[in-house]
Amino acid sequence: MNAPSSVGGRAPLAAALAAVLLASFAQMTMQPATAPLVLELGLEPWHVGVAVAASAAMMLVAAPTWMRVVHRHGARGPIVSAMLIATAAMTVVAVLVMLAPRVGIPTWVVVIALVALRGLALGACIAAIVPAARLVIDATQDDAWRMRGLAGIASVQGISIVVGVGLGGGLSSFGALVPVAASPLLLGIGALAVALGVPRGIRAAPAGEPATKSARSLVDARTWPFAVAALALLASVACVQIVLGFVLHERFDLDAPMTGFATGWVLLAGGLAAVVAQTRIARVARRGAVLVRVGLAFAAVGVGGLAIADGLLAVLAAIVLSGVGVGLALPGIARAAGAVTRDRSTTQLLMGTMTVLGVVVGPPVGTVLLGIGTMAPLIAFGAVLVGAFALSLAHPAFRAAATPTPVAGAAAI
Repeated sequence: MNAPSSVGGRAPLAAALAAVLLASFAQMTMQPATAPLVLELGLEPWHVGVAVAASAAMMLVAAPTWMRVVHRHGARGPIVSAMLIATAAMTVVAVLVMLAPRVGIPTWVVVIALVALRGLALGACIAAIVPAARLVIDATQDDAWRMRGLAGIASVQGISIVVGVGLGGGLSSFGALVPVAASPLLLGIGALAVALGVPRGIRAAPAGEPATKSARSLVDARTWPFAVAALALLASVACVQIVLGFVLHERFDLDAPMTGFATGWVLLAGGLAAVVAQTRIARVARRGAVLVRVGLAFAAVGVGGLAIADGLLAVLAAIVLSGVGVGLALPGIARAAGAVTRDRSTTQLLMGTMTVLGVVVGPPVGTVLLGIGTMAPLIAFGAVLVGAFALSLAHPAFRAAATPTPVAGAAAI
């Protein structure tokens, strides 16, 4: 094992954060294109739902392997290789979806490409980026910039959730499938940023293999109520992000490009509401359990309201209410769990794992329920949120979490 290394200057740190940001953008800009993709190519909604879930599942499965690779071989090579492979995979997907309506590519070919490339390959590659970026940041000599870099990983991921969907909506105005074509471009720019900004030879300290925890080991008698509440909330978020385009298309009779445009900007409104709630309200609140209960109640009413909203203003009001609920509940769950575990890293890992599992569960379930009607997934996940709210009221673990331990947790609906 090579000796640990350090880097000076801000360029490596900026390049690592740029890679995280652009990779997240590449994923989030495609969210508004879900319904247009189905409409333009004649797919079933669950085809895209399975692809999104496969990507998240591969991120969860591949992350421990990438951590070991980064630990052994350093940061620069793995992150550049992963982003270049992801760029190639998404380039193939973009070419296929652009050509499919014109040259009659069979639907089954497009579906296999979506699941294998946009799903499995992209998820496996994205899993490399955060561990490698963390190693670059850990190697930064300036303590102040190192702390800013560690906080910046969560920040840029949160920014991408909010801004990425707006960018995807804006790109949809140029064509329903343009956001899909933008994904490999963003990934390629990220790979170039790392290749130019991160020096060779950044390696971890020779302290053996990095410790990893499975999802099962994170959930025990102390933490399962928080895991269930987080999973319910995050699966609902992931479901709404996927099915919203179908709801808007049906209720307002939009064509494919306008569906993507409207979806992106409605999701942007919800994301901004979540950010404001988290930064202006949740940050100054004292009790995590209160944040959880209020946030879950708001989210349940918002998601349920989407099921019956019959005008654009009603849809916006419901999505903003949902966003406020997410912005309150997620930090509340993280703080309440942190007060019980007394371990910041375990709590962060628990929340991160539930975020990925939420994407594994929400999109496929939501898109299958679309077969019943556009109201069905919203009613179902609204009921799930009501159940999570009841759990937060009834379980003593939430009542015991009186003194919060601040832990970052951000997602936007």
